[in-house]
Amino acid sequence: MIKNISYKDASVRSEIINLVGRPFAFTDRIKMGGIGSPRFMIREASEGIMALLNLDLNINYCNIELRPGGIIVGFRSLLETYAWIVPYSRLVIMRSQGMVSLYSGEQSMRLMAMVQSKSHGPFIRRLIRMKAKASRDFFPF
Repeated sequence: MIKNISYKDASVRSEIINLVGRPFAFTDRIKMGGIGSPRFMIREASEGIMALLNLDLNINYCNIELRPGGIIVGFRSLLETYAWIVPYSRLVIMRSQGMVSLYSGEQSMRLMAMVQSKSHGPFIRRLIRMKAKASRDFFPF
């Protein structure tokens, strides 16, 4: 689900909370080592996302926020801020050749880590651990 989050809207906020949960508490954020990713460059995306990104000629960047039930991928186009909300149950993560691919249904994004930063790897590992934990909670065998 892609939503415009540029403006405060209670209905959009409640939809996000219903899908991926409330933000982590401050103490939980510290224990986890942070919930936000460094900046990623968007190399490819599905049609719906590319239609938004192609509205301007800027380099397209995004960041990922961890939530208890999923992730929020934030990106900007023109003067608007958009969020791609993905629950862990629908998220597929693939890593190869310095790229990270995120898939959820019809939507997808292929992200490239910035060369200067070495904090992308630990964040992706944290994301994979959170997804695995959510899967264990969903399928308690």
